[in-house]
Amino acid sequence: NYISKIGHLSELESQYKVNIENLEQMITDLKEKENFHQQEIDHLHQSISVVSEQENKYKMEIENLEKAMIELSEKEEQQKQVIENFKH
Repeated sequence: NYISKIGHLSELESQYKVNIENLEQMITDLKEKENFHQQEIDHLHQSISVVSEQENKYKMEIENLEKAMIELSEKEEQQKQVIENFKH
């Protein structure tokens, strides 16, 4: 009877060890997935930063082009005035 209890306890201990090993493996797998997802998140943040910088550059280029168009329109008006003055 005593030996059968020891055998049963030994069997339980083996099952617990297997369960612990499985849980440890699951934890390791989850940590690896977490690291992978964190790398993806970091990459996305970097991409967002690059896109934001490009957006700012494009906005500045658009502003510069708008200023240049205004200046050209003003010069055109001035030249029209000069031509009108010559005609009279």
